[in-house]
Amino acid sequence: MPLNDELVKRFFDHVVKGEYSKAEPIIKELSQSELSEWELGYLNAMNGVLLSMRGGDKPYAYRSLLEERFVKKYEVRFKEVLKLDQPFLDDYEKGYFRCWLDLLNTVLEHLDVDGEKLS
Repeated sequence: MPLNDELVKRFFDHVVKGEYSKAEPIIKELSQSELSEWELGYLNAMNGVLLSMRGGDKPYAYRSLLEERFVKKYEVRFKEVLKLDQPFLDDYEKGYFRCWLDLLNTVLEHLDVDGEKLS
């Protein structure tokens, strides 16, 4: 996976901390390279993560959902999807779901450090 792991990690850290203006340029930088289908799915999910976390009309609307119970429930579901390895799940979709799973893992790391709920 040629996506720069350090940039991806920084992106998730910024998003979880609500530092969206720092996260957005990372997506732009990563999109400059030639991407495989898996990477394109991952990058598009990153963009979706950023848009979702910004919350549109209601800033931080999605952040209230990032509680440990919610995150662990969906982490298990995303892992199950990625384990399926069925023909109907193409590389784009695998990259897309992997991105959301990586977000959930980052949230769990921050929860372990910061307590039960992010604010």
